[in-house]
Amino acid sequence: MAGVGGVFDSVKSIYRGKETRRLKVRVVRMWVICAKENPSNVFLVEMVLVDAEGGRIQETIRKAMLKKFMGNVIEGAAYKMTFFGVIDNVGTYRATTHDYKLLFQPRT
Repeated sequence: MAGVGGVFDSVKSIYRGKETRRLKVRVVRMWVICAKENPSNVFLVEMVLVDAEGGRIQETIRKAMLKKFMGNVIEGAAYKMTFFGVIDNVGTYRATTHDYKLLFQPRT
């Protein structure tokens, strides 16, 4: 997530299909989702990111990416990011009103 410089996209400009995105955001809220049958088994990490314009978007670290990113992402810290996935923000629980949410990828 580090090492990204230059011009950044706004959170409100994020949509599916745009290949190159660069964000400068702060993690304002972060929480862990555990398996119901085994609370010590972390299933994924969810967070809300905010940019300098106040735009908010939800981001997910799925189980396959937890080893790489867990402990490296800290609530309250600011990050420059690129190489992340964009998916529809659907479901019964939406942490933001943004139409999309982000996914950490191996290159994020």
